Amino acid sequence: MNSENHLKKLSTLELVKWCARDKQNHHAWAEFIARFDETIRRGIFRFKNMLVNQKDSDFRYKIMEDLIQDVYHQLLKNDCKALKGFRGKNENSFYLYLTIICKNTTLNYLKSKGSQEDHTPHYDSEKDEASSNNPSGEQIDLISYINSFASGKKKERDRLILKLHFIDDFSPEEIADILPSDLSPKRIANLIGQFKNFLKNSELITK
Repeated sequence: MNSENHLKKLSTLELVKWCARDKQNHHAWAEFIARFDETIRRGIFRFKNMLVNQKDSDFRYKIMEDLIQDVYHQLLKNDCKALKGFRGKNENSFYLYLTIICKNTTLNYLKSKGSQEDHTPHYDSEKDEASSNNPSGEQIDLISYINSFASGKKKERDRLILKLHFIDDFSPEEIADILPSDLSPKRIANLIGQFKNFLKNSELITK
């Protein structure tokens, strides 16, 4: 019981390191699931529209449940390589990392469910946090504007929100669901609006 109470007090980054060190620690993984299962489920359901060829809604739901289990397999395989490779510096970064894994899991399923290629996601918080692929030139320009816009104590959070919206096409409601923040969808929308005005003043043409 004392061990379980201790785990509940760990920060997100501390818990991730704990699970990465010992994948057989059932108490640690129970705490991991308690904290992040909803995020993983939302991450997979977020990309359910990719399964457009599955007309049977019950079958599509079963596929999504299988993909959720695949995400956990991705986290555990190769001695927790995905968790050990996480290089984020704050709590929000790990939530985004999980979302990236969910997206990659769905894409890998669509591409080739039987593929033997190693799709372990790689994450570098010093580069583009919003995509696991190499960002395009247009994305790099946008990221530079986002980094210039965000400032103050909440700059990391604001940068993450803007990247989720402008690069990964998340709505304010979806961002509010994903991130462990007291920000409402309305406040997130206000931040997005402020950034759009910043872009206009910077003479960057946006939709």
